Amino acid sequence: MQGPLVSVVIPTYNRANLVGRAIASVLRQSYPHVEVIVVDDGSTDNTRATIQANFHQPNLRYLYQANGGVSRARNTGIQHAGGKYVGFLDSDDWWHEDKLRYQVDCMEANPGCACVLCETYTISNGRTVQQSSHSQYFDDTGDNFRALIQHLPSISGPGSTTLARAEHLALAGGFDETLATSEDRDLVLRLSEKGKAFSVNRPLVYVEKQGDSISHTAVTRNTIRVLDKIREYAPAFYAENRKVIERSKYQKLLQYAKDALWAKNYSEAGSLLREATEWGWGIEVLVLRSKIALYRMLKR
Repeated sequence: MQGPLVSVVIPTYNRANLVGRAIASVLRQSYPHVEVIVVDDGSTDNTRATIQANFHQPNLRYLYQANGGVSRARNTGIQHAGGKYVGFLDSDDWWHEDKLRYQVDCMEANPGCACVLCETYTISNGRTVQQSSHSQYFDDTGDNFRALIQHLPSISGPGSTTLARAEHLALAGGFDETLATSEDRDLVLRLSEKGKAFSVNRPLVYVEKQGDSISHTAVTRNTIRVLDKIREYAPAFYAENRKVIERSKYQKLLQYAKDALWAKNYSEAGSLLREATEWGWGIEVLVLRSKIALYRMLKR
């Protein structure tokens, strides 16, 4: 029996050495009804030549555009997608062969479902260093907007795990091209507000840990923006759950302050901690302040 078509959007930029692995992982899915849309976001390496030399499948399309960022590339792919469902895969990650089969089964069993995620393996230097566990935060009813707000940073790899229903994707409006980071979590949040959201409790995506360094402050600023945006698209929910959202901001600032501290970025950790006190206060702040002061003293 013919299943619904899944469009898979793979944005890429100067990853000629990795994009082939991502494409191959989609083409060998046990769920066969797939089209692959590779959006080259202005690569200056041999990405085009690599793809054209190694892939000749009729269900694969290569699109080139001037560099505009990953969100613009994904949105271009969405515009060309013809599937009932649209999946996303970053070009340095890859999928388990049964990833789409599990997610499509979940979608088909839940007509009101806007998106389905799954768990991930984080790979570093060829070794698995971490397995995600965010499915524990998802309620079986699929009503998970509030839970996702509370646990947003814990959602692993949504740029490569998310399968969205095309009609809900249109309602949500695609990716926010003004966000430098957390744009994938922002979309998942907006999708979960439009419909039900589930997560397959299996690690079906391999996320390659790259050496790219993004400051904890930059990630935090965009995460706070993602939470502030709730006021725009869900004003009634924001008004009723303001304390929950503010508590979430506080927890996220604390988390990123801890990450900065472990990375020995003491100044950044202190700055994030000061901002956290605007949204809440607790023993965690006192402990972190003491640790930062001690490490700074030992560093002298």
